[in-house]
Amino acid sequence: MLHRDLRLHGSVRTRLCGEPRHGAAAHQHHPGRRRGRAQRPRVRAAAGSAEVRCDRRRSASGTLWGRLRATHGLPGGTRARVLREGLGVVSDRRRPSARAGRDHGPDLLRAARGDRGAAIPRLRRAGHTLGAAQGRHRGALLDEWHARRAAERKARVRAVVLHGGGHLAAADVPRPAAGPGELLLRLRGCGLCGSDIAKLADPGARVPAVLGHEVVGDVVEAGDGVRGFGVGDRVVAAHHVPCGACHYCWRGSESMCRAFKESNLDPGGFAEFVRVPAGNVRAATFRVPDHLTDEEASFVEPLACCLRAVERARVQPGDTALVVGLGSIGCLFLQLFARAGAQVVGVDQDASRADLARRFGATAALPADAATLAREASGGRGADHVMITGGAAAVLPWVVEAVRDGGALHYFAGGPGDTLPIPLETLYHRELTLTTTYSSSPATLARAFWLLAAGKVDVESLVSHRLPLERLAEGVDLVRRRQALKVYVTP
Repeated sequence: MLHRDLRLHGSVRTRLCGEPRHGAAAHQHHPGRRRGRAQRPRVRAAAGSAEVRCDRRRSASGTLWGRLRATHGLPGGTRARVLREGLGVVSDRRRPSARAGRDHGPDLLRAARGDRGAAIPRLRRAGHTLGAAQGRHRGALLDEWHARRAAERKARVRAVVLHGGGHLAAADVPRPAAGPGELLLRLRGCGLCGSDIAKLADPGARVPAVLGHEVVGDVVEAGDGVRGFGVGDRVVAAHHVPCGACHYCWRGSESMCRAFKESNLDPGGFAEFVRVPAGNVRAATFRVPDHLTDEEASFVEPLACCLRAVERARVQPGDTALVVGLGSIGCLFLQLFARAGAQVVGVDQDASRADLARRFGATAALPADAATLAREASGGRGADHVMITGGAAAVLPWVVEAVRDGGALHYFAGGPGDTLPIPLETLYHRELTLTTTYSSSPATLARAFWLLAAGKVDVESLVSHRLPLERLAEGVDLVRRRQALKVYVTP
């Protein structure tokens, strides 16, 4: 009944004497009582007068009314009508008043004033026993908790929704609620990722949908069983987590786990509230220390993706790394390769971004000069590692000229429909390795979080624009026109 929002009302013909003809009456039934013959109600007066018991006999002296009339000296012609609404006699069953209130519901019995019910002055009203809040219950069997949860589900919150054709529109979406093991966050902000912009151009993207996954927020609700987090904590959470028990997870390919892409935040980072599923709470949520800003904390997930790619490349001290594309992701790669001991060359077709490479200790180059600078930095060999973060397949012809024989080409991003314009003969005779990585893993997320908390990677200088949620489309346009390095969106 609670889950179907049904209501139980007492009947105006409820029997008070004897055993009910069709099972226990509504006001006598309690789920904790053993099945069998209905219990006979017992009634007592407030001031300690003689006890009145309902008897199974139908004689004038054995009925409830007969007992009441004899005890209180009422005239024989006065018979109080029993109404379902209102308040009535007080049960003396030995159980807490809260349970009695739930047992009887709101439609307790009372003597009707119109038939001289006021002539029974010594009977206490149920409201005095059950309390004012229960006296106002009025029949709904939903308790306070269920009513509050139902109201929360009906609440609406602001969000920006992706529709067909890459159209973004502000809308009200249902407010999520935290279940067992889950967290509900009031978002402080969310970073705009390149994958969000790619989905805008993807005709196969699921719509309608709320994008955004680089989230930072305050915990406003913690479900049952949550450990390590509480209301008021500032946390950062990642959107994908593996199952941890399949073939891929056991072999270190967590991002290929079938459950990995199915997990996600609800509804998405570009909203006022977001629900963090239980698996994400356990494996991909971190409490943000006070010295980290919201913008810095939002880089945990993108930094983890970059860190996994560098770790898979197995960079050795003295290697030469070529980073193609100097957006926010390219700048993270510049720093991670340098931390691994490599000499780094940053390449971008936009000459204005050369300062970004120099800021992080790398040599800056245009695509036409990339091969020359890579050979100069490596003693004539060429780059040991080439990390492609932008340009997709179009950059491959000149990138192949910059990598050394036996070197590795790593694709960190690829456009839909792109094919690789490279002959297999070139890969074979030069022993080139072509690799990719997708997303990260719980262990990599933890290492990325530690790097940020320890101040080992500079990310604060990468945030170029801070925009409110309603201006998300403007932020997308800035990134597409290469006028923004990193956009941070606040609700």
